[in-house]
Amino acid sequence: MLDRVAIPETVLICGTGPSLQDLVDQDPGEFYTFGVNDIGRWFTPNHLVVSDQPGCFDAIDRRPWILNSQAEHFWVSGGWEHGPHAPERHRIPWQGVPDHYKWSFHSGHLRDEKVLVCLTTPFTCVGIAYKLGAKKIGLIGVDLGGHSQLEASANYLNYRFRQYATALEHYDVELVNCSPVSLLTNLERDDLESFRTPAV
Repeated sequence: MLDRVAIPETVLICGTGPSLQDLVDQDPGEFYTFGVNDIGRWFTPNHLVVSDQPGCFDAIDRRPWILNSQAEHFWVSGGWEHGPHAPERHRIPWQGVPDHYKWSFHSGHLRDEKVLVCLTTPFTCVGIAYKLGAKKIGLIGVDLGGHSQLEASANYLNYRFRQYATALEHYDVELVNCSPVSLLTNLERDDLESFRTPAV
């Protein structure tokens, strides 16, 4: 079961790609945010989401940013029993999306308690935010460029994010990309100003 957490209807999901600097140059505290992995290098999000095991992160360069996070909520799929010690820790009840084009969404994937996982943690964040009640979900820093595996999978991720956005539209949920440089080109574009919302 997914833990129930009160969030505003407008949330911003933050990857660690180059366009994240656009948010940092403003005031991240003016947005309600879900951040991934070692995003603490730039700012502390309201929710930190880590879908990979600790061993996936360099013990010196990346893992300490996760272990020392000051985020209020920490979402994890497992393996982080020794930190970070966030006030609220949550287990992600996840379901993996097969790495091929034949698998498709159906309405049950949006109605049940499982969160879909597909190659990149921001994809997981979309599912968490939606299931907690978000109605407008923006992406920033989900650029794919500069990360060899994600860049190589850009076409597939475009397909999956577009598929997700289309499914969410049936539930009156909007998923847009606020990055001007992202390789996710199949999503509607917006800008950060549209997502300025007080943190709660």
